Amino acid sequence: MRRNRRARLLGAVAAVAALTLSACGGGSGAGDGAEGVEGGQITWAFDKPSDSEDFLSIQPNYKCTSACVSLFQTIFDPLLALDPANRQLVGVLAEKWETNADATAFTFHLRKDATFHDGSPVTAEDVAYSYDRTCDKQYLPGNAYACSLLGGNYAGADVVDDKTVVIRTTEPDPDFLMRATPRGAYTGIVPKHVVEQVGHDKFGENPVGSGPFKFVEWVRGDHVTVERNPDYKWGPSFTKTAGGPPHVDRMVFRYIGDAQTRLAALRSGEIDGMDGVPAADQVSLESDPQFTVTKVKYQGGTGWLYVNTASGITADVQVRRAISMAIDREAVNKTVYFGVATPTENVITEEIEFSRPDIKVPGYDPEKAKATLAAAGWTPGPDGIMQKDGQRLEFDGVVYNEQAKIFEILESQLRAVGIVMHVKPVSPTEGLKIRDKQEFGLWMSSVGFGSADIGVLYSTLHSSQRPPNGYNPSFFNNPQFDAAIVKGRSSVDQATRAAAFTEAQQILVDQLPHIPVVRADKNFVTRAGVTGVIGDFAGPYRLFYDAQLTEASG
Repeated sequence: MRRNRRARLLGAVAAVAALTLSACGGGSGAGDGAEGVEGGQITWAFDKPSDSEDFLSIQPNYKCTSACVSLFQTIFDPLLALDPANRQLVGVLAEKWETNADATAFTFHLRKDATFHDGSPVTAEDVAYSYDRTCDKQYLPGNAYACSLLGGNYAGADVVDDKTVVIRTTEPDPDFLMRATPRGAYTGIVPKHVVEQVGHDKFGENPVGSGPFKFVEWVRGDHVTVERNPDYKWGPSFTKTAGGPPHVDRMVFRYIGDAQTRLAALRSGEIDGMDGVPAADQVSLESDPQFTVTKVKYQGGTGWLYVNTASGITADVQVRRAISMAIDREAVNKTVYFGVATPTENVITEEIEFSRPDIKVPGYDPEKAKATLAAAGWTPGPDGIMQKDGQRLEFDGVVYNEQAKIFEILESQLRAVGIVMHVKPVSPTEGLKIRDKQEFGLWMSSVGFGSADIGVLYSTLHSSQRPPNGYNPSFFNNPQFDAAIVKGRSSVDQATRAAAFTEAQQILVDQLPHIPVVRADKNFVTRAGVTGVIGDFAGPYRLFYDAQLTEASG
């Protein structure tokens, strides 16, 4: 139920460490300040997120992949955004905002001039409706992940008047404003009247937002086209086009799953920019004046292996410890990433507030891994594979196709200490089915988990987020961790938060539901003549507000 309430003011959110962005290459790149022109078209390619190499739905909060967030930020606006350079909150649809004393009510005052693409005004009712649908159970499991990112404590939204809305949480949440940004919870504001008129699924096929670009067409399996919104003037203040519409007339978004095919399309001029820079080609691209590689540091969760803690051999924490000690992270970096990634033993990146870089999982030590297994009752069989009570130490390693090479390296490293992992490369759709049936020992979908705050540990590890209710692929269920992560995120006292989050991180390195391997940058590359594309504060997503050409194109 929505109730009319007003909130009291809390202090401003403190800024934390800045996102590292750097551009390499001799061309007129993504951020080198080259003189641009108005108009033209930019074609951008994403790497493969699904079986069909296509979007599942073009709308916030629902069936959204990483590339979907980049796309929907061209069509939809959030309440707030985070400046990628300094992580300061800035308004988009909200011109000001307030938090009550115990951080359970967040009041947003909307811009009076913001309109949707159909000309209707953006109202508080639209905001309340957009947030309500994020956790509406009728849309499960499509919105489960977005709801978990919202914090698991959404209580509702109250419409005060046409331009004022109060969002409530069930418990104190001092980080909630971070989740009013697109990355925070995949949030974007949709027009209630349009969604109710056409229906939820149809809206995702022909979306209407208030963003810098308008939806034009979705040719399934091929591309999505958006066009410049000439009336747009409420972009975030950190953009060069703030107060005005985008430079380019059109953006065309494609999925090209194979990295070399994607790169060939870039070299031929078929596309103008792309995500998923092949590690093997990064150095050569950086030295080629035709291209600019923009390095974007991934912030949030590191490159985790999700370990099945609920069933099978990996439910034994000593087996999980042995796995961590069997992994030569530097070898993975050199072999798979050609040395451009960063080996890591931390579960959260150092830029995130309350991270503890000194709290690490067990590092590479194969002899200690064998000793750990021996102490747990495992002994080598005739073929050198560990066995116990007639059971061999073997399990399935389920990995998305694009990350399969990592598991091929891990397979030999684990075998060296007497562990057999059967590598099973799968599509994302198949991988999720296997995950939900708990038919795996190790499971990996990506090499990072972008996040604005340490709340990512809640959305991926709290017991309430086990599938199908949320995104906890390890099926981790630890009351001590649950209590610590909830205490940390629901306190407004910084010392209490720091102590609780430290305890949570210590539990994770002791229990190992996640095993970090490498931290990979989320770099992108553009052709000479394309400027203004930037990475978001967490790394995975692209912002196209300022995208521009130095030469007009068709």
